[in-house]
Amino acid sequence: MLLSTDQVADDKCEVVINGTPHLISQGEAADKDYSRRRLIEIANGLLEDAGSEQRLFAVSNGRVVLLTEEMQDYVESIGDVLDYRSIPREVGH
Repeated sequence: MLLSTDQVADDKCEVVINGTPHLISQGEAADKDYSRRRLIEIANGLLEDAGSEQRLFAVSNGRVVLLTEEMQDYVESIGDVLDYRSIPREVGH
């Protein structure tokens, strides 16, 4: 995977991975929560494309964990740990 430097222009921030630009934020949607969500969605799309059963989930303070669906179910069974404001259960890309 080739990751180029971020491209920032006209209130638009994107990251280029393997030659494909991925929008991180634009205009008023440039807050930290939105940007973190977009980065997790992009990473999860890459994991899915690679055939991985693991996905990133936000926990707190900008941290993420890498879990399979079974691991996620277990973590949810022991308490309110995952931060679904930052990332939904079903992730598209």
